[in-house]
Amino acid sequence: MWSIIEAMATNEILQIVVFSLCFGTGLASLGYRGKPLVEVIDIALREGVPTVLEVLEELRKVHSVEKIVMANETRDHSPTHFKKASQAFGKGVEVEAVPHTEFKQRSHQAKTIIRTGDFTAWGNVMLVSGAGKRWKIERK
Repeated sequence: MWSIIEAMATNEILQIVVFSLCFGTGLASLGYRGKPLVEVIDIALREGVPTVLEVLEELRKVHSVEKIVMANETRDHSPTHFKKASQAFGKGVEVEAVPHTEFKQRSHQAKTIIRTGDFTAWGNVMLVSGAGKRWKIERK
């Protein structure tokens, strides 16, 4: 049995070509399913800029949220951040605190991740989108 890494190290071109063809054929057969499942938006400019709270403030202007989810550890280790993030979308938005391990598991279902420059301990916030009052429905 051969290894592609070993083939590259010993410059065995035939094995590298065979691997490349098999890998390329495999990727091509994935088609649409092979595209990334999570969109990552990186807006970090430098350490601390922007903060999660600043991003939530801007998102509030254009995004409807039905629930905010944070780790229990956020409330325990960064209570000011927890309180401000909990209030970021106003009254009536449910706030759920879950164990960090559960938070990490739920993050696997995220549709979009926004990376900020914030280094607040346990500062991650998960937003669950909702219709909210912002959406207009045409009445007949």
